[in-house]
Amino acid sequence: MKKLFSIVSVCAFISLSVSSVQAAEQFPDVNSDYMYGQAIQFLKDRGVVNGFPDGTFGPERLITRAELLKIALEGAKVDTSNYASKSSPFPDLSDDHSLRRYVIYAYEKHIVSGYPDGTYRPNQPTTRGEAIKMLLNINETELSPITTAFYRDTALDNPLASFVYEAREQKIIPYKYNADNAGIDEQIIRGEVGEMMYRLLYVKERGLDQFPEILQNPSVVLGDHPVDVFQGVTLQSPLPKTAIAETFYPISVTTNAGLVKLLVQNASGKKWLWEYKVAQGKANFDLIFPEAGIYDVAILPDTAGDRVWGVKITVLSDWQVSGGSLTPPANPEFAIDDTNQTWLSWDNNAENAVLKLACEQGARRVTRFIVANSDKWQLDYQIFSGFVEGSITCHLAQAQRNTSWISTLNNFEEERTWAFSALQHHFRTWEKNKLAVDNLPLFTNAPTLRFSGESHIDLSNYAEVINPDGSVDVFPLEDNETGTLPSDRPWSLSIEFSQSGVYFFEINDVEGIAVLNTPIYKGVTGVPVLPDFMDMQVGVVLETKVSLTNSAKNDMRSDLLQRINEVRARQGKSQIILDEQLNDFAQSHVDDMVASNYFSHRDQRGRGPDERKADFGITLPVGENIAFSVDIPSIDAGLRRSAVHLLNMLDGRWIRVGIGLFYDQDGLLYVVEEFSTRSFVSSPMTVGEKAELKQRTLDRINTNRTAVGLTPLMISHEYDAALATWAANPRTESLRNLLLDAGLTTGRLINSEGEYSSNLPAELALQTAVTVSNLSKMNMDIAFEGETMLVAMVLY
Repeated sequence: MKKLFSIVSVCAFISLSVSSVQAAEQFPDVNSDYMYGQAIQFLKDRGVVNGFPDGTFGPERLITRAELLKIALEGAKVDTSNYASKSSPFPDLSDDHSLRRYVIYAYEKHIVSGYPDGTYRPNQPTTRGEAIKMLLNINETELSPITTAFYRDTALDNPLASFVYEAREQKIIPYKYNADNAGIDEQIIRGEVGEMMYRLLYVKERGLDQFPEILQNPSVVLGDHPVDVFQGVTLQSPLPKTAIAETFYPISVTTNAGLVKLLVQNASGKKWLWEYKVAQGKANFDLIFPEAGIYDVAILPDTAGDRVWGVKITVLSDWQVSGGSLTPPANPEFAIDDTNQTWLSWDNNAENAVLKLACEQGARRVTRFIVANSDKWQLDYQIFSGFVEGSITCHLAQAQRNTSWISTLNNFEEERTWAFSALQHHFRTWEKNKLAVDNLPLFTNAPTLRFSGESHIDLSNYAEVINPDGSVDVFPLEDNETGTLPSDRPWSLSIEFSQSGVYFFEINDVEGIAVLNTPIYKGVTGVPVLPDFMDMQVGVVLETKVSLTNSAKNDMRSDLLQRINEVRARQGKSQIILDEQLNDFAQSHVDDMVASNYFSHRDQRGRGPDERKADFGITLPVGENIAFSVDIPSIDAGLRRSAVHLLNMLDGRWIRVGIGLFYDQDGLLYVVEEFSTRSFVSSPMTVGEKAELKQRTLDRINTNRTAVGLTPLMISHEYDAALATWAANPRTESLRNLLLDAGLTTGRLINSEGEYSSNLPAELALQTAVTVSNLSKMNMDIAFEGETMLVAMVLY
């Protein structure tokens, strides 16, 4: 490849090129600072484009199949004048169609053939892939062999692949050299086609290997923005006025706020939002632009609004390189620290360094640049989107940046190569001001881990663990019957890790909100670099969503129901169905949360789901999940990562669910799920179900007894008759007297009354009576009074 021109020579070269022809008047709808403005003016000067009868060009209009042929043929200087009077080979190409001669020429030269139904559809919009193929074909561009699929949407066996990758190599496709997708199936606008035609001619006429894309930014502004350019924050490191796409720029700010927002908007109005926590008055993060263009950027404290825009930054597509190569950084590696953050580190960091990081896995490849101010960089997990667990090979090179932020004093030819085993990264939540944990490893090979710590607020007394197979186990933090671990109370528990894979350990507050949710990698090796759903939400795109129609809600409900049932099926649970009454119940709560700007199981009147359900005539037990995120897949992933929400989805009682959905003004999707059970009045518990519940209760009791060194109990049937008599009339029969009459002289009697719960065995096993040392047998029976379940258990 030929080296790219320097900034100064490029600007001079443009001036000479434009002055060599008679400049035509500008189109009124194409400003000089429009991103494709220079290309469109160049084509107009050459007579390649003339615009519409009203004098406009319509750069943002979708280009039609006939318009594409016109630009391609005129750009290639093909004379089509003799074809204007020829008969049309297509029934939908009328005699008065202004572009008919281009279509007829292309047909007779076997460039196009039309559709199987005999039509050409000249006024139908075309796609980016079709445009690339047409432009390269008509301009007789030689295609090079391809071995690597750089774009996810363009596999090597795609019929368009050879054209797309040749256009990529020559940088004919604007601003997509390092993009993840070429967008070959997207409809394309007239301005972009004009840009590609201009680039193709530029490369062809000058004998270049590729288009020097930096030419397309005549508004390059050197230097930095002032450190006090934003209100409420002060920049500690420079913010350049001109930057390079796909490059991470380190930003450091000081502020009195607790949170800093980074807002970025491109020329078409698309907005991105990042949020960063402030620690000790300081926040550090990276700024990156996805492609070349003009951007508005604002860095604001969380007290500012989301619609305030700050400074403009011109973004070019590639670094301009010159000179020889530098010795590449030594000993590069990815590693995760004890806070669950993954870092790229290296030795031999050059002064004012720019690093080029390229990683590949099979046909998948990604390239990013890093403006380095130290010898390590916190990984942006999104760069590994599309990669899978397994070996990844990376290459790291470096150059010295000059003071302009847009060019380097060296090239990136010499690089350091290494390979590593990639794992899925999983986010961690840990509110350390609410919960202390003494031992919390990320990786372990131990078969059992002992956790201990101290509560700083009232917590749920139950810790949950999601196992690698998707099942959930529940453990008490201390031996009490209240379900709450009071504030400032020490706790400890031991958990067996018998499977290899990733566990998720969770402790919640009394409202069911996680104060700790962390992955623990058991018996696996590698580095967590692949983004999870939370990593993919960093840099949320702000967009206003329209109100959901009933049809859209039903489609989303069906999608979420299918996901819930997939989770249940993997754990051997029965399928559940949507219920209209529960849909109304769920929709009412999600509507109220968004309208009143709160997110809680309790409404503005302090009512939880058990109180609110009465408004809808619901008397059966309910279980409620609430969540918000950007879409249904993210909602689903978040609920699966939370053990208490996953337990709700897996609860064996549930046979029905209602789902409410609402988009807020920023495009966030709020979801409420209301699960409910069967009616034991209309569908009584069977003998087999009672026996299964008895066995599960015994198993949980024996787990607790074994843990404290006591002999396990066994089920005995010698008092079945007494229990059966009680179960037939639980309000009138005295079980104590029945057992005495049957000959029981000593033992413990435990009673429970309330709504049916699949957690009943665990609740009964927490009773202090089950760990009395001189017990050896147990029996129990169950009765129902309406929907109320009464349980009697005898230990002796």
